[in-house]
Amino acid sequence: MSDAFHLLSDVASFIVALVAIYLAEKPPTKRHTYGFHRAEVIAALVSVLTIWVLTGVLVYEAIQRVKNPQPIDAKLMCITASIGVAVNIVLAYVLGGHHHGHSHDHDHDSAHNHDDAEANIEHNHTHKEANINLRAAALHVLGDLLASVGVLVSSIILIFKPTFTIVDPICTFVFSLLVLYTTYHLVKDSLAVLMEGVPGHLQPEAIEKSLSQIPGVIAVHDLHIWTLSPGKSSLTAHITVSRDAQLSYDELLARSQRIVCDLYGVHHSTLQIESDQAGFTNHCRPEICTPRE
Repeated sequence: MSDAFHLLSDVASFIVALVAIYLAEKPPTKRHTYGFHRAEVIAALVSVLTIWVLTGVLVYEAIQRVKNPQPIDAKLMCITASIGVAVNIVLAYVLGGHHHGHSHDHDHDSAHNHDDAEANIEHNHTHKEANINLRAAALHVLGDLLASVGVLVSSIILIFKPTFTIVDPICTFVFSLLVLYTTYHLVKDSLAVLMEGVPGHLQPEAIEKSLSQIPGVIAVHDLHIWTLSPGKSSLTAHITVSRDAQLSYDELLARSQRIVCDLYGVHHSTLQIESDQAGFTNHCRPEICTPRE
């Protein structure tokens, strides 16, 4: 029954991953103006939660075996585990190759021109922030692989020490901890995206400082940075300029966009240029426009 549940969860996880990839490729609509990029993040969380449920089931079974040891057919166990290890290695290789290839696919706003050096910065970052959905699928396979390795190690020990049945639940406990450890960062990254946190590679203070150094800029406020999906960051900001600034508003906006999009690699930006005499900040609520430290 547990094997059937395990297989069913694998099939369900891969179906969810494929559906998420399909949705993420769909263009934006009037109701979903940012597109469906976060479908991959949701799919990643579903996959990880499935892994955790399976891990919990395996740990429960291991506890029962500690309480009530049962005879084990070590040879059959070894053959089955070997097949499981081989299959999961192949799946890990396939997913790893697809994961690597997919991570080279980027989007750039057609309104901005990128220098070669700056494009390389964006390329390197996007390569690091590879498809989170494929990461989850790869981790699911890794979890299966670790479980199979644990069973294989247990079976080899039991072949030579048939009475040492405690080794099976011990290996289950050890590899369950490894599975939880390997999925922790993926869950953390997924929740950061859903909570619209600032991407880890961006520093709001640095962006604000760079924008403030543009001639004529007095202040930068209402700065918000979040992640649509890993590798696709968004930013909005109000830029207050001096009334007697030598640069035109169009030039100020162009410079600001180059800093935000080219220098810092922001995928989508909305910048508002406003005069210091207009009092545009009066509409802002302090708790929104001025985030606390």
